[in-house]
Amino acid sequence: MNLNDEVQYRRAVPADYQLIYELVTEIWGEVIPEYQRFHEMLNNSDRTFVAVENERIVGFARALCDDVSVGYITMVGVAADCRGKGIGGRIVKMITGDDHRIKWVLTSGVNPGFWKRLGFTHSTSLMVKSRRDDSCHQNNNCLTGKNSEEIGIMSRLKRTLRSLLSS
Repeated sequence: MNLNDEVQYRRAVPADYQLIYELVTEIWGEVIPEYQRFHEMLNNSDRTFVAVENERIVGFARALCDDVSVGYITMVGVAADCRGKGIGGRIVKMITGDDHRIKWVLTSGVNPGFWKRLGFTHSTSLMVKSRRDDSCHQNNNCLTGKNSEEIGIMSRLKRTLRSLLSS
């Protein structure tokens, strides 16, 4: 049986937040060290979806969107033992919906083939203003820095921009 036959996809609810936090920490480490801040981040997100298998959250995505022109995908993650089965792609399709008037953007240097299959292309017209969160810089593990596996969004973005500018 295909894993997607067993996986249910739905909007995240506050009761999911602790399990989402655990999944995010499993995937990326403590990108948001304080759970309360993570909880607020999810509450303030416009679109947050989970993939659930046997009551276990195995996938998660969140985005900010004005529902008119622009959407920003901030996180997409799938549990290591569930990758390669279409879960991430399905969650992204749920996040983006079918309104083709909305331009979707993201900052990810990870798995470009995945994003290309979903219709994303590289852009050289991206500008970023980094936040200066003391706890992130002290711990060197927030979304704008590098965690121990050097997979922070900003470090990937910098590498991608350098690569695009040098070609």
